[in-house]
Amino acid sequence: MLLTSYAVGNTNELNAGYAADGYARERGFAAMVTTFGVGELSAINATAGSFAEYAPVLHIVGAPSTALQDSKRRIHHSLGDGVFNHFIKMVEPVTVARAQLTPENAASEIDRVIRLILKKHRPGYLLLSPDVARQPIYPPTTKLIDSQEDITSQAALSDFKQALTEFLPNKTTTLMADLMVHRLGLQSQLKALIADTDIPYTTLSWGKTLLDENSDRWAGTYAGVASRPIVKDAVENCECLIKVGVQYTDTTTAGFSQDINEDVVVDLHYERASISGKNFAPIALKDALQALHEVMTSGINIVPKPFCEEVKPHQQKGKDSELSAKMIYGILSLTA
Repeated sequence: MLLTSYAVGNTNELNAGYAADGYARERGFAAMVTTFGVGELSAINATAGSFAEYAPVLHIVGAPSTALQDSKRRIHHSLGDGVFNHFIKMVEPVTVARAQLTPENAASEIDRVIRLILKKHRPGYLLLSPDVARQPIYPPTTKLIDSQEDITSQAALSDFKQALTEFLPNKTTTLMADLMVHRLGLQSQLKALIADTDIPYTTLSWGKTLLDENSDRWAGTYAGVASRPIVKDAVENCECLIKVGVQYTDTTTAGFSQDINEDVVVDLHYERASISGKNFAPIALKDALQALHEVMTSGINIVPKPFCEEVKPHQQKGKDSELSAKMIYGILSLTA
């Protein structure tokens, strides 16, 4: 994944940051390169968005030479005080790893930062001076994938499966999925669970497109008090709500207006799982989802939550016309 790459120019650093963010969401990793100071600060808004929404982006910053930095002179693109580590401090809250590269640490620090980006699915930062970039280094003997750790405790996973076996039977059940399923690349695993069970399901708006919205088991998008009655009932009145990668925000829940009894919740998240508030950790989301699939298809009695009214699939009104460049430029000319 990291060895097959190509460069795409952008009109400014903020655009580059958003382009990298979009690429990372779809392909699992992206990198952008900007200049020091003004360039990297222009991109920080996009980096903050990548951090908030779990997009693994590596930001590589071209710094002044080490000689210029050591001289503590007033250099353009700096704050004019001879201090050159202001900006690496500024990105600390929106990155999971940072490094200022030297010939001695480059091989290990580049891999350390990238590993953390891939593990946490959030941005990282490398500061590289041109004189350092020209220096030869010895390559690391390990590959990035060699250090991918299995965070799951098998004891915690075993206890979680046993607790699921005891908790799930004979309860009316609904499943809710959200953003983290996509960010961790678990869409196929979630769809397999849906296909092998009969439970109704929903997503928050962040999780749109995760699941088939044309199915008669699709309740709709849950949004707290702003939800349609059929969705609100399926989520808030079930006896077991299975949440997979769900993160509530003010915008996805109409101001945190969800009315959900946590005692009925099975919650599968990034590095933990819980049942009725009891945590089982550490368990990776992919392992918790697999355990859930195994338990739900083991022969225990899983009861789908009945809908409170008939599901009415969305019916498109009219027919789409062909999308063409002429149509787009025509619309743009009207807004100019």
